[in-house]
Amino acid sequence: MKIYILFFCLIAFLYNNLLFSQGADNKIIDSLKNQLKSHINDTIKLQILSDLNWIFSGIDANVSKEYGLQELKLSNKIENKKWIAQSYNDIGISCYKLGLLDSALDYYKKSLLIRNELNDSNLIASSLSKLGVIYLEQGNFNNALDCNIRALKIYEEATNENYLAMTLNNISAIYDKLNNYDKVIEYGEKAIEIHLKNERDYDAAFCYSNLASAYKRKNDINKSNDYLKKGLEIFTKYDDKSNEAAVLNGIGMNLREDHKDKEALVYYQKAYEISMQINDKLSKGLYCHNLSGTYSDLGNYSLAEKYSLEALENTEPTNKYQLTLIYRQLAILGAFLNNGKKSKHYFDKYVDLKDSIYNTQSSGQLAEMETKYQTEKKQLQIDNLEKSNSLKNSEIQKQKILIFSFIIGFIFILVFSILLYRLFIQKKKANILLEKQNVEISQQKEEIEAQRDEIETQRDKVSNQNHILFEQKKEITDSINYAKRIQTAVLPSGAYANSILGSHFILFKPKDIVSGDFYWATRANAWLIVTVADCTGHGVPGAFMSMLGVSFLNEIVRKKEVTKASDVLDHLRESIIEALSQTGETGTQNGMDIVLCAINTTNNQLQFAGANNSLYIVSSSNLQGFENLAGLSEQTAPANLKPQTSNFKLFEFKPDKQPVAIYEHMKPFTNHIIQLNSGDALYLMSDGYQDQFGGPNGKKFLSKNLKQLLIANCQLSMENQKQILEKTLIEWIGEGEQIDDITILGIKV
Repeated sequence: MKIYILFFCLIAFLYNNLLFSQGADNKIIDSLKNQLKSHINDTIKLQILSDLNWIFSGIDANVSKEYGLQELKLSNKIENKKWIAQSYNDIGISCYKLGLLDSALDYYKKSLLIRNELNDSNLIASSLSKLGVIYLEQGNFNNALDCNIRALKIYEEATNENYLAMTLNNISAIYDKLNNYDKVIEYGEKAIEIHLKNERDYDAAFCYSNLASAYKRKNDINKSNDYLKKGLEIFTKYDDKSNEAAVLNGIGMNLREDHKDKEALVYYQKAYEISMQINDKLSKGLYCHNLSGTYSDLGNYSLAEKYSLEALENTEPTNKYQLTLIYRQLAILGAFLNNGKKSKHYFDKYVDLKDSIYNTQSSGQLAEMETKYQTEKKQLQIDNLEKSNSLKNSEIQKQKILIFSFIIGFIFILVFSILLYRLFIQKKKANILLEKQNVEISQQKEEIEAQRDEIETQRDKVSNQNHILFEQKKEITDSINYAKRIQTAVLPSGAYANSILGSHFILFKPKDIVSGDFYWATRANAWLIVTVADCTGHGVPGAFMSMLGVSFLNEIVRKKEVTKASDVLDHLRESIIEALSQTGETGTQNGMDIVLCAINTTNNQLQFAGANNSLYIVSSSNLQGFENLAGLSEQTAPANLKPQTSNFKLFEFKPDKQPVAIYEHMKPFTNHIIQLNSGDALYLMSDGYQDQFGGPNGKKFLSKNLKQLLIANCQLSMENQKQILEKTLIEWIGEGEQIDDITILGIKV
């Protein structure tokens, strides 16, 4: 039975080579289908289904997947774990060809799990290699390198040189993504040496592609082109359309690097057409992106945008590395096409995504993996020397089996060689005819392009000027966006905010990218300290002040452990005056208006201190224990409210009329003490919301309307209150513009 299965494995091997070297032959496919119908043995049926899955993976991946699902159904029926694992593997290949990376990853993981149970090292290494390919496509370089190094150890122990070389090439491809081109060349040349020694020029072609990319990044275009031409010759020889398209794309990239954009378009278009023929969605996205970039450089922004959108459509959400490139391209095209809204939309997506690919720990983790691999490799060499004597007898037996297998394989190769030669002659004739047609088309195209050269020259000049302006704007915007990331990082949000604030909402809307408003909260023993501040100015100047305020508050509350509300503001004022060297002269009056609360979480006692900004409390009962509350005002719910809110009152606690900065009549800040009740709602805010212009008459929203809005919705959840505030603000502004930073923080006791 083992010999019989080996027979079908050899047939599958020959069919696969025939498929990729001379094109799919319907007679071969029909023959396998007939065998599938005629055979009773389930194991043989599974082998045939696996062969059909592999053949169609290069023709029609949807059909390939159907055969894989049939294979899985049958293997589950006979409860054969080895074939169940193989079925998951085959379906994963089909999903990968269809560009369904998450599905492919899931099937490969299932296959690996079973193969680990069976303890089949060669098949485990095969699954690890495939997982490495998916992780690489998704931009998960840590997992990609880990999988390939684990596979490499297995192949080194088994002295399986062909798969060892393929894994070395995979590691070379990972370092290409990480821009470590010396490592790309180091691993790639090792792989080529093994492939050429074993006369496997087809496998060597993949290594040529990686080395071409590395030498291109090292600005050695000539050497890069030499490797690409070697790879193209081999993939064309074997009629491997998918990799032929990849090499054509690489040649196009080199031509574009050499500022030969029109020539590059020819190669990109060929690669794109091939991906359409073989339904290679994954590669199609990349080729569309390259076409878009080239048309953009040539000034055809509409066509460039068309291809970028097609690239986005054909790129999986998990392929973050390629998505960042596409978002950036669409943002640039939006600017060239005078569509600022679209440009900003895609630029925001680009900024949010790009930093998630690489992080500061990746390089260290990868270096650690590399060191670990080299150390374990040396130890393995020592162990192998110790075991060499005991393995001699088993190696002799293996050699006998291999010799027997090669004899059988040679017989079948001889049988099919005549057919292969006949198909080769037919393919050669077809290629000669196609070449003649391509020459005629190229000549016609050159005549048309010559007529357009003058127009394009003028357009290129305008395009270059626009590009310079865009890059300058981009540099400034990038810097401000990075400042926004820093500012956002120091403000409490997410799980941290929920853990210390409980039921709450935060409405935070900077006027510009960065904000002069900030909010801050922390816990100090039994005290919850929370504040909202409005710094002088907005945008970049205001953001600097807000960062200064957060820093000082951390110092005062967390390190000095000051928890009395008025004392916190007194210390904060001293820090700002000292930091800004304020003397009372004109131009040194930068500071902030602030509302700060300290809540004792054991007895709900509230301390409040304010600088120009009031505190609002909505309660259904009378508040108790007022101290130092000069200027307290009270507002009941409007008469037209629903009965469930009619008993609520809004209490406004007035602040000291002085900023947190140097001031003509400075005095210590007043500490107000209030006893809160369960269910009371506190609202801390800057003046941005109530001062916003809008509505039918273009007037301010006013604090009285804001108070009524808070009372009217006080029974709702904090999240619903935030949504109503946001919706009301948007409707009030309408077609106008936001005039100031807006911050409201609500807390339910």
